[in-house]
Amino acid sequence: MELARSLEAKHLRAFSDSMLVVKHFMGEYEQRDPRTKAYAAKVRDASLSFKTFELSQIGRENNARADALSKLASAETQNLTGSVYLTEAKMPSIEKKECLEIDQGSDWMTPLRNFLEKGILPPDRREALKIKYRASSYTIINGRMYRRSVSQPLLRCLNIEEQRQALEAVHEGICGEHLAGRSLAFRILRQGFF
Repeated sequence: MELARSLEAKHLRAFSDSMLVVKHFMGEYEQRDPRTKAYAAKVRDASLSFKTFELSQIGRENNARADALSKLASAETQNLTGSVYLTEAKMPSIEKKECLEIDQGSDWMTPLRNFLEKGILPPDRREALKIKYRASSYTIINGRMYRRSVSQPLLRCLNIEEQRQALEAVHEGICGEHLAGRSLAFRILRQGFF
């Protein structure tokens, strides 16, 4: 569901071979275990971000893809090709993370975003001309800033925390590659980030 949400999907149909999971989600079965309640609530909350969401039960014999993925998760992953991407969950998704919201302040996108959204330019004339010139290569779609290019698709601009996460995902991890600087930069561009 998180992957579909990040892809900005509006309609989602999910399948499960567990009747218990489907009935818990629909509210037909009572959830007594606190963890089960927490997972069902998380799925219900996530389903609200879609215009339509449908969870259906299918027989185990019709769920070959999920079986293959579950076997893949427990198999050796060092010989995988680039067609399958795995994410390691470090903690259960229902655990509450205690954190304080920190204002990151301004980053390289702040002046461009201020100009594109509000038309605000810095008082320095030279800096204002620089911002106007650079802003022609950027656009804002649904609150996210993208860099336009003639020969590439729109590249999503990342703030400091998102940059760190993108670098970790491409450079480290169980399926990551250990690339040099230029190769790493091109790999991130191919993933659709700037």
